[in-house]
Amino acid sequence: FVVRLPCITNTEIDLINSLRNKHYKFKALECNDGYFWIASGLAKISAAYGNDICNQSNLISTFNSALNYKLHVNQRFMPILVSLGGKGEDAVDIAKLIVKKKKKVGLITANSDSLVEKILIDIDLIKLIGSYPQRDKRFINLKGVLALSIYCEIYAFSLNNSSQILPLLIDIKEIEEKAELIFRDIITHANWRNNLVVLGSGYNSAIEYTWKAILQEAGIASVRWYDIKDYTHGEHQYSIVNEDLIYIIIETDDVKLYSEIFETRFSKITTVYRI
Repeated sequence: FVVRLPCITNTEIDLINSLRNKHYKFKALECNDGYFWIASGLAKISAAYGNDICNQSNLISTFNSALNYKLHVNQRFMPILVSLGGKGEDAVDIAKLIVKKKKKVGLITANSDSLVEKILIDIDLIKLIGSYPQRDKRFINLKGVLALSIYCEIYAFSLNNSSQILPLLIDIKEIEEKAELIFRDIITHANWRNNLVVLGSGYNSAIEYTWKAILQEAGIASVRWYDIKDYTHGEHQYSIVNEDLIYIIIETDDVKLYSEIFETRFSKITTVYRI
């Protein structure tokens, strides 16, 4: 028995567009050697999204965890710390390390009284502090993820001196109908919670962390993510002996051909969805 709330509502679309329409004042960034986005937990989604935008804008940028940055402090790249509340253990720990190692740092948070900001206040801090959205009634604070992602979006576009952020226009009814169809099909599989394989383009992207972080943080399912082309180098052989695997292909323009080939071949032996 499963009780679900809608995947996304008009209220959330309004939240996204209202945050995009606001004007955020923060110090202009000079040309930098590169950017290192850092986040933990659900904030990984937002930080990876900011990193995706930088990469699409031909800026040198990378994303990784707080632990990775701590073990391999990048001396050239400017760290950009992403934290909704600005008070988590990982964020505070990294902020203290940055104070010792760096002269310039970026901070994106929704807490105007964050502990991290207080730690970083004495160095060259380029910050974007947004407003904390009303707590989501779902187990996962999706509104917080959306808000933090918009702040990262605005920050990332500013690195490229771009301010053109268009309103989000989507057909919620169509999304709900397709989501319901896939959802009902997936839960008919006895072991669906451990057998979801999501295929897309590359690794370390916002799409990867959205699927993995939300479902795993909620304890709903364990998700494996693979680059769709890379998956053909041996990993796919496991599917031959496991007919319970459920594949979800995130089809973008750059992987359309691979999606078609994969669905044609794998749908004969297991369940495949293209989104």
